[in-house]
Amino acid sequence: MRVGIGAALLAAIVVVVAGWSVLYASGRTEQDAVRIAQVNGMDVTALEFRQELDRQRAGVIDHFYRTYGAVYTESFWDTSYGGENPETVVKTRAMEELVKRKVELELGSRFGLLSGTAYRDLLEEMNKENKRRAEAVKARLPVYGPVSMDETVFIPYYMSKLRNELKEKVTPQELGVTEEELLRLKERERNPILPAEDRVRFQKLAVSYRQGEPLHVLKQRLEQAAQETPPSGAGIQVTEEELNGETAGIYFKSQPMLYSVLAGGLEKGQASPVFDEALQGQLVLVKVLERESVDSGSSGSSGDALGSGGGNGKAGKKAAAESLDELYREHVEQLASAAEVILFREGYDRITMK
Repeated sequence: MRVGIGAALLAAIVVVVAGWSVLYASGRTEQDAVRIAQVNGMDVTALEFRQELDRQRAGVIDHFYRTYGAVYTESFWDTSYGGENPETVVKTRAMEELVKRKVELELGSRFGLLSGTAYRDLLEEMNKENKRRAEAVKARLPVYGPVSMDETVFIPYYMSKLRNELKEKVTPQELGVTEEELLRLKERERNPILPAEDRVRFQKLAVSYRQGEPLHVLKQRLEQAAQETPPSGAGIQVTEEELNGETAGIYFKSQPMLYSVLAGGLEKGQASPVFDEALQGQLVLVKVLERESVDSGSSGSSGDALGSGGGNGKAGKKAAAESLDELYREHVEQLASAAEVILFREGYDRITMK
């Protein structure tokens, strides 16, 4: 039975289809390839559902800890707290995200931006990207981010890139604005570059949500690691990177929170609070190692890179970019609400958090 997904998404589903089928098993087990749902005719496999469950896991544990004081134990997923069951919540959140992902992939296919919407198509794109990065390293060309990505890293990266392309393709009518307003917002988003005088070398500490621990525990671990020399801790990645005129646009689109934090005026030796870099699925803390300002040669407030004059200009750009992002997010949510979803109950119910 086809079911329209409304604002409550899966919470509104009453009856679905029994039975399951195996779609493909190349390099995967049969259990991975089980089709557990369809979104507008696009299959959702057990593998991608489990991976999204892993992504949502820490957030749900943290939600129940903060809301009900629930401590994670072996019986956590089977216990109800205040009328909420953690396993039901995490499965609902995961499917909500997958419905939105599928409608974005469908949108990308409609605009000719991708060759397929199936999970195996994403894996093929991942293999192509990893090959490209390996060849770039061999040729001593710059590579931003990891040299090789697995699904948990690649898919957020790929969807972020697709999202940026889709924002250039969607029509004013779809977003509910005039053509002039959309052109203005797009133009502002195309120029998210720091003033030329800002070059920021920084140390980045990051830990993935997929540690299976509450967010407050991961946050404390990052804060503790930042006090150590050199920083260290279980699951924490430490890198030294640079934000400059060439890399600012990349950070703005792939790591918008990091960009915003660094553009906010941290000085040499200062550390940021821990923040959520949702596109990467990470909690992040950055420490500024060096901040260099070079006189751009213009008059007035140009020398004050992050002062009142420069700050106002950047705040305007950021607000405009967020407005376009918000318009796009609302459009995707509308598409998700109108999507036709089939759950294959047997396969869906077999997947548990235990």
